[in-house]
Amino acid sequence: RLSSDTLRAVSGTAASAAGQASQQTGGASFELMLSTAGFACLAAEVLAAPLVPFLLVGSALPMFVRAFDAFGRRDLLTVDVLDASATTLLACQGQFPMALFMVWLVNLGDYIRDVTVMQAQEAVKEVLAYRRTPAWVVRNGKTTQVNVDEVQVGETVVVYPGERVPIDGTVLKGKATVDQQALTGESLPVE
Repeated sequence: RLSSDTLRAVSGTAASAAGQASQQTGGASFELMLSTAGFACLAAEVLAAPLVPFLLVGSALPMFVRAFDAFGRRDLLTVDVLDASATTLLACQGQFPMALFMVWLVNLGDYIRDVTVMQAQEAVKEVLAYRRTPAWVVRNGKTTQVNVDEVQVGETVVVYPGERVPIDGTVLKGKATVDQQALTGESLPVE
């Protein structure tokens, strides 16, 4: 059995996590905030009886939808089906605090997954940003700025100090320190 002090500590931590989530992700953070609100209602025991079942259903709804889609439509037994079954059993037994805690953990996991996916997508976008980088190409004795996609094999590309190297090639002349962290993970520039 959780004490009201424990619930206040858990709901305070979850509330700050949910606040950060609402700025970064959409879906998972809303359910996390609903289950956190359920914990806050449990801490204020007067509100617990009427509000907790509604908050439980609201925060568990996406899990139930995924479970129905997996088991009802595709005949698959997934973790969402198991989580929905456990939540339903706990709620039917009147164990709303346990059901709410379980849904809160599932929502926290969904939030962490969504933030991780978002960070991975941003990292991939950063690595692929070279395609938007213009290149300085020597054509007919003049240096001309063109899109990277327009650079032909065998052309000479000029890279000025502070610029990103736009395309793979061989250094013909000059010397520079190049930051290869986005490609190799090496934190120190390479000469």
